[in-house]
Amino acid sequence: MTGPMVYKWFDRFDEEGPSGLYDRDRDGRPKKITDEVEEEIERLLEGDPTEEGENAIRWTTGRIAEHLDRELGANVHPETVRDAPGRLEYSWTRPRRELPPTDPEAYRKRLAAIVEAVAEADEETSVLVEDETILGAVSSASAHVATRGGAAGRQSPRGKR
Repeated sequence: MTGPMVYKWFDRFDEEGPSGLYDRDRDGRPKKITDEVEEEIERLLEGDPTEEGENAIRWTTGRIAEHLDRELGANVHPETVRDAPGRLEYSWTRPRRELPPTDPEAYRKRLAAIVEAVAEADEETSVLVEDETILGAVSSASAHVATRGGAAGRQSPRGKR
């Protein structure tokens, strides 16, 4: 507590009595982003990044910030984007990794067919195998946002620095 603040309280007490010492309403810190930018963030969270020309299946805070700069000329830091879902009635969730139920016999048949196809391929044939989590096409544990009280599964920002 600073000396000037104490003197300010003394002056308020002298002018208004004990009621002058109660906290007064203040405007608070101004918003970092405009309503237009916040509406665009919500629109993006509702949609798919590929519809906006992004080569990704999920929005990240960095991608959203770049999109806002490119489309609206709004220079918004990714950390500011990270705060927006809370104000828009979204909450952060983590996806649960769930594999669909599989039929063991169907799996064996499919695996046998793949092994047979690879075995029958000539030496000139290239066999490519990809793991989407390594390529980044499917994140193994990226953050999602969901409406409060709702189910997870919306595209979401994820910290990208």
